Amino acid sequence: MTGKVPPHSDSSGPFVMDLTWVSDLTGWALSADRCAAGLCPEVATTTDGGQTWHPLPNPPASIQNGTVDCASVACVSYLRFATTMLGYLYGPALLLTSDGGRSWRPQAGLPVDALEPTQVGVYRIVYDHGGCPGPCDRTVEVAPSGSGTWRTVATIPFSPNGSRQVTAELVPQGGQDIYIPIYGDVAAGAGTQQAILWRSLDAGHTWRQLGDPCGAGGTGANVAIGVAAAAGGFVAALCIPRSSRGGEFVVTSNNAGSSWGPPHPVPGPFIQLIAAPGSAFLGFEDSLFGRWVGSEGAIWTSGDGGAHWLRRPFQ
Repeated sequence: MTGKVPPHSDSSGPFVMDLTWVSDLTGWALSADRCAAGLCPEVATTTDGGQTWHPLPNPPASIQNGTVDCASVACVSYLRFATTMLGYLYGPALLLTSDGGRSWRPQAGLPVDALEPTQVGVYRIVYDHGGCPGPCDRTVEVAPSGSGTWRTVATIPFSPNGSRQVTAELVPQGGQDIYIPIYGDVAAGAGTQQAILWRSLDAGHTWRQLGDPCGAGGTGANVAIGVAAAAGGFVAALCIPRSSRGGEFVVTSNNAGSSWGPPHPVPGPFIQLIAAPGSAFLGFEDSLFGRWVGSEGAIWTSGDGGAHWLRRPFQ
């Protein structure tokens, strides 16, 4: 889903970078801790909804922190599991486990920008070079869970509207609907920096390019910084005004992003993430159970659809 926690080299201990769940109770956490190489990844698993965590062997990889040469060392930032046995570490390298995270095998291929399992297979976004700025010429690929044979389903060209398209997400819903928002650089002075939303309603066979859900008229006054999807063609987008911080709002669609409703203000300033049932990181496994990494050493859990949250230290 959704927002990611960047590594901080000045952390005093392990901190959570990413979460992934295959049920309300069974999940895995990717954390980072200081080591001789700078920051090293650690993986732990839970079978009781995060009340207790059990460390797994450290994967053969490093964490990007600005000092590691990721061209010669496998660097990862995110974690996804498709089943209780099959999982992926990625960003930009790709590692695969088939034993629940006890061992990891590096996978050859292009750098991976995003990856999400679905009911029909695993989708990923890869890119052939950076410097546009950010990853350029992204390609969407799909493979059966655990397979190393990837098939191209779409090629996403560089943004034609002058925006610095630097961040991409995969937002699958069920087995057929796939949304790929590519966000602009809200800190850039030039260009509209509006997001582009790619959508497939047939498991990647055909695609349609949609405009920024937040940017009526294409002026760039408001831009999307987050997208989440749920069943029945429901999509939500988190929007911010480029002129100032604060004033965030949400727009929703009931027809898979073909049209969007009026803006709904959100409480509090500096909102960064949005989630719906089926999304990840700030994620809901179903309509009740959700989890959020809101501080480096803790995981917040909700069992009532987000009405109440319980903070649990991550150990």
